[in-house]
Amino acid sequence: MEELLAYAYLIRAGFHFEEALAKRIDELFMAHPDDRDLAELEWISGDLKETLYYVFAHVNNDGIDREKFGKALMELIKPFYQSMEIHDFAKESGLLGSYLPADLYDEKPFCYLHFADEPLAWDDVKQTRKLYGEMLNYYEN
Repeated sequence: MEELLAYAYLIRAGFHFEEALAKRIDELFMAHPDDRDLAELEWISGDLKETLYYVFAHVNNDGIDREKFGKALMELIKPFYQSMEIHDFAKESGLLGSYLPADLYDEKPFCYLHFADEPLAWDDVKQTRKLYGEMLNYYEN
């Protein structure tokens, strides 16, 4: 469910993963047809609002595997970082960070979502890219 939660937060922040979320729900349901949550999500997956509501309502943020969640989140946003202008990515990732649970605010790699764009204030794109690189590659070490 951590991966679905990552999709849900990204969609909430304006990243376009609607089709990818529906496809991933299909894949997970096919692999685990006896899972009640996945069965419900499969049933409602045509309605994005209901799907997001279900994910946020049924996934306990306190009980999530933070490493699985973080890996999924970083893997999903990496292509956006690679394809977007740095200022646009900074804006979107900052919004994403504001939606995440408060207990993740100071935890790596999530904290980078809040401060990695600060060097842009003095036009230090190189430092900003370094910080985002650390965030996106955090789980690869």
